[in-house]
Amino acid sequence: MKNDATLLRLRAANPFADDRADDAALFARITGLSPETPVRRRRRYRPIIVFALAFAGVAARVHGVRDLAVGRRRRGRARCDQDRVPQRAARADAAARHQLARPSHRPELADRPRSGRGPRGWNRRERLGVLLGAGHSPTRHRSRGSRAHGAEDAAREEHHRRSRRRIRELDAAESADRALCGFRRRRRSGVAPRDICAGRRRQSATARRQVPGERSGLRMLRATYELEPVDAAESLALIESVGRADGPEHVRGRVVAVNGDRAVLEFPAASSDVSLLVSSVLAGEWADSAAFRRCRLVQVEWPPGLFSGPAFDAPSAVLVGAIVKPSLGLTPAQVAEVAAQLAAGGADLVKDDELLGDPDWCPLEERVRSVASLGVRYAANVTGPVDSLLARAERAVELGAGALMVNAFAQGLDSLRALRGAELGVPIFAHRVGAALWAREARFGVAPAVIAELTRLCGADFVQVGSFTGTVYDTADDVRAQIEACHRGRRAVAVIGGGVGPENAAAQLDAAHVTSAVMLLLGSAAYEGGSPEEAVRATVDIARSYSARPKNELEIA
Repeated sequence: MKNDATLLRLRAANPFADDRADDAALFARITGLSPETPVRRRRRYRPIIVFALAFAGVAARVHGVRDLAVGRRRRGRARCDQDRVPQRAARADAAARHQLARPSHRPELADRPRSGRGPRGWNRRERLGVLLGAGHSPTRHRSRGSRAHGAEDAAREEHHRRSRRRIRELDAAESADRALCGFRRRRRSGVAPRDICAGRRRQSATARRQVPGERSGLRMLRATYELEPVDAAESLALIESVGRADGPEHVRGRVVAVNGDRAVLEFPAASSDVSLLVSSVLAGEWADSAAFRRCRLVQVEWPPGLFSGPAFDAPSAVLVGAIVKPSLGLTPAQVAEVAAQLAAGGADLVKDDELLGDPDWCPLEERVRSVASLGVRYAANVTGPVDSLLARAERAVELGAGALMVNAFAQGLDSLRALRGAELGVPIFAHRVGAALWAREARFGVAPAVIAELTRLCGADFVQVGSFTGTVYDTADDVRAQIEACHRGRRAVAVIGGGVGPENAAAQLDAAHVTSAVMLLLGSAAYEGGSPEEAVRATVDIARSYSARPKNELEIA
């Protein structure tokens, strides 16, 4: 029983100590076991191993979470770099602000070793403690007996004020840094990295329509269209802005209201480029689209300050103008002779016909020189090649032209803006030839009042509005609406022309209900049945009588 096998069998047979068992019984039990019986050993280290394994699992889990967080943070920083967020610039700016916040006469604010709490190791509380702590308060230096140091105290107080401002700026920079570090989490709620710096939160499409958000920085214009079918208003808003339903929201047109067959749309006026506004709002692709059976622009609310408007104040009277006829074929001397007759009758302005430009038989410069030599206020037509428009206008003014005329819709409405911006010192007469192609069509086009208002806003001092004679396409309501459009804001002179002569001049003013900032423009009617000088004089007499009439008497008439 002294060998190892016997002892092992003894332990397996008698796992618990039993002092009462005699040797014979114990031997019988031992010898009764078969050799193949497995011997079960005690495992004293099992609890320790289990505890060690559990601890290792917990530690691995903790380290895994930390590595995951570090990885996310590193990936976040990488994506910050991808989005070009200027973190280095922000840190450099904060360091520069800290340097500016340290005055040269304060040795206690000298640089300290870096402690990870700011550009120079100072945190906000320490800087405040040094700047505003005991012994350095500006109010303490104002104690009795120290008034001689008033200038020094004032400088110290100014430094305190600047220091507080710098500290607030640094606090803002630190807040921005914290926002940048956590942009991954914020992006899930719809905030882009570059929007975090600007403090702007992206909104859903529904919320953005209620609160403009990013559109607040853009000037908005509202346009009212007569549509058929009116359900196509959303399509119109897309056509005139981004072109696609998934286009950028902040420059997208949107439907504001729908009332009957009219839809009110809002567009961002991203620029004051007249040509682009015409290409979208007034004469856009909606005219080409087969989605509309009717699409007519009837009203526009222009944002203030988008255009310059007229350069001169319109006179509070009825003016009389006249056109040199025949339109073509006259020499410069003949043009001057006719213009002198019209001016002798009392015409306030004599102008070229829209067909007369700079032909060989009547050059512009020679014509202007001839007319101006007779003392006539003459509006020369400078319509022509766009690359030399301003050069022609400047030369005409140098030679004595008292006004400039341009075919605004043939030359382009932007020509008015260019002439207005040149500040040549003379009024601009905008001829509307070509506008009828926009305004005459009842289903597609633009209301005449919108055209007249845009012409005034672009810089025209004289705007043609049609007449009540029936010789032009304008209805009476259209003419009155155009006159009203000319008189909004800084007024332009509303020019009533088209079949106007001395025999119907009074009827024109009665129908217009206006005796201020309007002009009666005589054309071919002034040359029928007598001399043009007499026709102009008769019209001038009528205009003066209406200018002297009280407003209430005119309304009754």
